Amino acid sequence: KLWQNNVFAFALECWYLALGLYSMVTRLVLFIVTISIHIGRIDKPVLDKDLKLQLDKYPILFRQDLLSGEAHRHPYLDRLGTLYMMKLRYGSQFANTAGAAWRLLFVAALMPWLRQHRIRDENFDASSHELQARIDSIKKEENEKTMLKAILEESNEDENIYKQNKQTIPQ
Repeated sequence: KLWQNNVFAFALECWYLALGLYSMVTRLVLFIVTISIHIGRIDKPVLDKDLKLQLDKYPILFRQDLLSGEAHRHPYLDRLGTLYMMKLRYGSQFANTAGAAWRLLFVAALMPWLRQHRIRDENFDASSHELQARIDSIKKEENEKTMLKAILEESNEDENIYKQNKQTIPQ
């Protein structure tokens, strides 16, 4: 039984070798015929897709197969889908400012040639008075918020103390 399997496998290999050789010779003959037909044309390449006589269909079929497979796998859409799924999985821990800072350090250290492709605002001036005023107003708002929180906590503590004292005082 084992020798029958070996003979069958050998027959298939011979068949594939014959088919491959036949395909190669056929395409070579078609290529030579195409070259001989278009030998005087200098306005188009020999293997252009817009020739009147298309003898070899394999390049067209290859291009169609390639485009049909890649049509639904656009790299930007893949990347965007990955980002959305990571955001769903990790929540607020994904894509935060600390990670952005590490990515910038990584790019600056290991790929310095990419610095020229960063999006920069030509009108951005870190020392401008408007920017400093905005930073100061944000700091002032944060200070006011922390002061309000402290006042609310104190008032809540006073209210709790009042309630405790009211409960302990007999009426």
